[in-house]
Amino acid sequence: MANEEQARYWGEEGGPRWVASEADHDLMLEPFGAAVVGALAPQPGERVLDVGCGFGATTAVVAQAVGPSGRVVGIDISAPMIERARARLAQSANGMAPVELVVGDAQTDDLRGPHDAVVSRFGMMFFADTPAAIAHISGAVRPGGRLAFVCWRDMSENPWYALPYSVIVGALPEPPPLPGPMTPSPFGFGNIAVVTELMADDGWLDIEDVRFDVDVPLGGVRGLDGALEHVRTTLAGRLLFAQLPAERAEQVMGDVRAVLAHYEDDGVVRLPAAAWVVTARRP
Repeated sequence: MANEEQARYWGEEGGPRWVASEADHDLMLEPFGAAVVGALAPQPGERVLDVGCGFGATTAVVAQAVGPSGRVVGIDISAPMIERARARLAQSANGMAPVELVVGDAQTDDLRGPHDAVVSRFGMMFFADTPAAIAHISGAVRPGGRLAFVCWRDMSENPWYALPYSVIVGALPEPPPLPGPMTPSPFGFGNIAVVTELMADDGWLDIEDVRFDVDVPLGGVRGLDGALEHVRTTLAGRLLFAQLPAERAEQVMGDVRAVLAHYEDDGVVRLPAAAWVVTARRP
């Protein structure tokens, strides 16, 4: 598997944590899923591939849109998240397309094409080799087929992540290096011009990148406690407790709490989030 490190992380750590806080992530990411599905505009009877489908929130919306005459394939590198997606979709199958859920690496594994369209909600930024992944996904799309994905803009434009990150990194004896363009990370597609140039080189046409901004509920509706629990699961949060004694790490988390408290309103911590919604068409 080309993305062995991502497979390990999402299989052993990230995936189980996401499943455990499923409701929080659903609430936080729903606007982005709605935006990318709206940009794709799936039609009844279409075959659609969902890249990085997670626990199936976007997959279910697309399956409903294409209806029983369509077909949806969801692929994700995380076995725990695919297991949860299967359970979710089994509970809401009426009126939906047949859905095949695959544990696999969309950079290299069989994508069950040809597809009329590809959709991805924050699933495109983690490939070990982005050019190879784009080419592989392209090969699974029929001529004239469509692509729509949503990805985070630069970290500096995302206070929901950047604010707690800056507090924590300032206290670390060994801060993590900022990821470069297209390195496997949440903000690897922040420089969207690099990504769209690759897409153009691969033959995609009518490429558009549109800014999408919304305030998100960090930690769902569980207020500061939920927001802090979310921060603990981020890379900075994990490094904090790995590099510092527990007492000092908790002091830093207290500083994070004080920063996030400014954004709490009626029991919900809402911060600005910024993404790209990218669409394209195969020749």
